Order: sequence, then C-alpha cells, then structure tokens
Amino acid sequence: MFRRYSREELMSFNRLAPPSIPHSRFIRLRLSGLCLFRPTKRPNKRRRRTDQKQHHPLPTAKLCLLNARSIVNKIEALNELVLDTQPDILAITETWLTPTNGDRELAACCPSGFSAVHQPRASRRGGGVAVIFKSTISVRRHSHPTFISFELIDCSLSFHPIAIRLLVVYRPPASSHSVFRDEFSSLLEQITLTNEKFPIVGDFNLSIRDKPDDTAQQFLDSTEVFGLSQLVTSATHEGGSILDLVFTRPSDVLVRDTSVLGFFSDHRPVLVSLSCRSPRFPSATISFRRLRGIDSGAFVHDIERLNLITDPSDALDCLVAQYNDGLRSLIDKHAPVVTKNVVLRPSAPWITEATRLTKRAKRRAERTWLKRRLTVHLELYRDKRRQHNYLLASERTSYVSAKVADCRGDSRKLFSLVNSRMGTQTTRAAPNTVSDAAAAAELANFFETKVWLSGNFPGNQMSQPRSPIRCRAHNGVPG
Repeated sequence: MFRRYSREELMSFNRLAPPSIPHSRFIRLRLSGLCLFRPTKRPNKRRRRTDQKQHHPLPTAKLCLLNARSIVNKIEALNELVLDTQPDILAITETWLTPTNGDRELAACCPSGFSAVHQPRASRRGGGVAVIFKSTISVRRHSHPTFISFELIDCSLSFHPIAIRLLVVYRPPASSHSVFRDEFSSLLEQITLTNEKFPIVGDFNLSIRDKPDDTAQQFLDSTEVFGLSQLVTSATHEGGSILDLVFTRPSDVLVRDTSVLGFFSDHRPVLVSLSCRSPRFPSATISFRRLRGIDSGAFVHDIERLNLITDPSDALDCLVAQYNDGLRSLIDKHAPVVTKNVVLRPSAPWITEATRLTKRAKRRAERTWLKRRLTVHLELYRDKRRQHNYLLASERTSYVSAKVADCRGDSRKLFSLVNSRMGTQTTRAAPNTVSDAAAAAELANFFETKVWLSGNFPGNQMSQPRSPIRCRAHNGVPG
C-alpha cells in the first residue's frame, strides 16, 4: 500500500539526512531524483592535507670567509664555528702556517670529514691563505706568478651539480695601494675571461665604511670595470670597517645572501649562501671487533681445546700453521669482524654545559658592545671571549687526556690517537703491490718527486699547486 506525499513534503525530504526515512523509501526517492546526497567534506579534507604538507627545501651550500690570525691557536673555536654554521667551504686568511709544518698543522686543525689546501707565506711569519672543504668536493689548484702586494690561493671546486672557481686573497696592510690595484687588475683580466662562476673573497685591508675613502673607492671602481659587485655591507672588524670582502659577477647568480657572524678574532666571519645544493658529507667503511664483549671463560675453554695445545705438531711449519689458524678461528668465533659504513661529520665532544654558559655570556657582551660602542664594553667583551676560548682549550685537553688514559696497554691504539691529533698520516712500510716491477716503479717515482721538490722549493717563482690535505677522522669516528 502506497502513501501519497504532497509536493512540500517531497521537497522537504531533500533537506533531511538519509537515516531520517526508511531505507527503501530513500532509494525510491533517490532514483526519482527528488532526494540528492549532500556533498561530503572528504575532498576538502584531502585538499587541506595536501596544503598542510610541509616541503623541506634541500640545504644550500655555504661558504664561510674567516680571518683566523693563527689557525693553530684556534682549533677549538674553529670546530665550534663549523658546528654552529655548518659551512661546506671555509676560506681562511692569516693562517700563520709555515712551509715546513703547515701541512701537518692544518691537518690537525681540520674537522672530521673535511680536507684542505693552503698557500703559506714563504719568507716571514704571518699571512697565509687556506681553503677547508668537505672531502666529497673535488679540488684542482691553479698556478699564478708570485704577486708582491697580496697572497692568493686559486682553486676550482666541483660538487654536483655545480663547479665554481674560488679565489682567496689576503692583502697585508703595508703593501702599496697602487701596486695592489695594478696586480689585482691583471689577475681579473685573466679570471673574467673564463666561463666559470667565481667568487673572490678575502681580507683586503681597505677601509670600506658607509662612505669609503679615496683609496678604497678607487679599488671598488676598478673592480666594477670588470663587472664585479661587492656584497658585504656590515662591519667585519672591531674598528667598524668592512675589511673582509666578497666579489661576484651578478650575471653568475651564484650568491643568495651574505651575513656577518660574531667575532672569531678581531674580525667577524662572513657567511655566504650559494645558490646550489649543499654537498653531502663523506663516508668511510670501518671494521672492528667487539673485544670487550668476549666471554673470558668460554674463550679460555676453547683455547684449551685447540690442536696447538692438545696435539702440537713436531714440524715448525705445521706448528706455526696451528698457531695462526687456531687463534684466527677462535677470535673470529668470539669476536667476529663487524663492518659498518659511517658518515664523517664534524663533532666537538669536549663542548660541555660550562662552555655553553661562557658562550652565552660572550654573545651577551658582544651584543652590548655592538649596541653602545663604548670602549669599556669592548674590553668586557674581549675578556668574555678570552674566558670562553680558555675554557674550550681546557675542556679539549681534558677530553684528549681521558682518551689517552683509555689507551693504556694498547700501543697501537695510542699511536693511532696521537697521529690523528697531530695530523700525521700513517704510511705503509712497503708498497702494497703484487709484482717486483710495480714496486720498483713506485719507489723510483717517489725519489723523482722528492728530487723535484728539493730543486723547486722554496725559490720557485710560480706558486706550485699542492695536493689536498686529507684530514684524519679524529672527532667521533671509531678508530
């Protein structure tokens, strides 16, 4: 039996939810087109979830320009700076490294996962320029005639998907301005003819303030002739001048922005964000045995059951084979070799809560001095900086002393630790070759290189490219 509905009743069903009427009647009304489904909110929810999805951009490469004033005396501060700013490349001026010990000292300064190239000052103390970079970056040095008025290191850096040519310049304050302009212009004549993207960074020791003096303005005008722009706009020296400069060609679209950080020495580092992706950290495969996890009772029991003990051979060769094979199988059973692939990242395990407190006090004093610009606040800031650096050095000394104490009784581990801290690269006693001819060729090549170096250093007129210093992984990587 069917019920008759009025037009008003039928139209009212369209505003009711489906469960408000019997299901059979709802189906009939739905088929007749009189009762329509309400639009669900599911598409909106999906769209809202899509809009709320966060896209994390890939980190961009960073270049840090730094005037160190003796990099050897600021190893702890350098590691702290790398951890705070996470640069991929560091351009360092005034390294104060020497031609004799510079490679070893720079290797000891490098954070884990980084390598370095440098150009020391050959004649007297001070000066020197260096580039510290992630070990995954390919580096090629370029030679130049020796310049009188400034020091230079020129290298091409390649990392996917870009290649740049980095020039690091240090001009001593006593050098002639006119000679410097002439020599620097001759350098730009060569560099600007290339198709490579190149930043030129360094400490130029020219007083560039809001209104540069005549000498600085003449230098800036000479760089503009070659299409270069200077990007640093904040003071980088305690005296309020902009001494550390960054030059690029605007057409290269290489630099995103620049920022000036807190004081490292009497200079402030300049952090340059590049318009390319940051290169990855290097990785290394390490192999080790968990010797501390050996069950001593089971180990002694298995030793007593070796053929070396129960049935030793009378022949010397067989006895040696029993010794080697038996102990090797035994150690493989109780402490098998574990192989892992680790990422070499910089670390500073000597940083403690006490160093963080002194760091906050130093930054607070720095902000006060930058705000008020009074001599008394500058002296207070210098005192806080000395306290922080002294505490960093003390904590690092305590950390290394504890590491040395852990090596007690293990001379191999101790020598490995000492070599890593001193930047000494261990060399094998004999060439790892399979034939006598290859070993002889490698030995001859070694002596040829040694003779060439003794005849061309240090009186050469060209700055000979030096091989990159591969820094040892001594900050947190198992040895």
